[in-house]
Amino acid sequence: MFSWQVSMKPNYLPMLLLACLVGCTHPIEIAGEGDIRSSSGQHDCLLEEQPCEAVAVGAYNEDYRPEPRSGFQFVGWQNCLSQQGESCVFNVPADAVFKNWGKTMPPLVAKFAPLCEAAPAASFAAIQTVIFNGKGCSNNGCHGGSQPANGMNLTTGKAYAAIVNANARAGGGLKRVLPTDAENSFLYQKVAARTNPGSFRIAGSPMPLTGTALSANQLAALALWIDAGAPEFGRADELNEVERLLGLCNP
Repeated sequence: MFSWQVSMKPNYLPMLLLACLVGCTHPIEIAGEGDIRSSSGQHDCLLEEQPCEAVAVGAYNEDYRPEPRSGFQFVGWQNCLSQQGESCVFNVPADAVFKNWGKTMPPLVAKFAPLCEAAPAASFAAIQTVIFNGKGCSNNGCHGGSQPANGMNLTTGKAYAAIVNANARAGGGLKRVLPTDAENSFLYQKVAARTNPGSFRIAGSPMPLTGTALSANQLAALALWIDAGAPEFGRADELNEVERLLGLCNP
């Protein structure tokens, strides 16, 4: 057991007691792809060199800063004494270190995750992947299989023809997708009514009927694609935002 007295704000005390954050040896690790830089420069930890360690022989005062590698982002620390912004700060007096001489602290871990997944070559393909397939809209029993609901087949290769400039059976004269006009596209209204209840008065139930609603970003991506003309192939510069909103990377 670690035992020490450290003067600090009360809200940091439970974190200290739980994580046993003072010791003679302090392992430092990296999850994902990135590096850790220390304010002293003596305890830097590079991805290729980890696991690393810091050895406290007196007062332990160090600020650790995460540096993501290309294509990755910093997502948080594990076993951090005090986080300030993205930095993890250790300010431990010498007497607290001496009381725990020869002991090993739980490892400080910097966690990195990929920025996003690779995007398809076309904005509509991204919508197909993330929304129609990802939300289960193209599943059998919904808008897939031999008898898709309302004759609207949302499976890969068939969805575009089924929605763009196609009349909605219960849409009161609306198109399922009216290029350049998301607000007057029945498909958009149906999913928007689930994400933002009361945003549209629609026939039938908001969609998707089961599972989770489209996120605000997914809904915005669908609207952006429709308002840009609902192209089937390619991705114009103004549509790069579609992929970002869907959590995908542009190639």
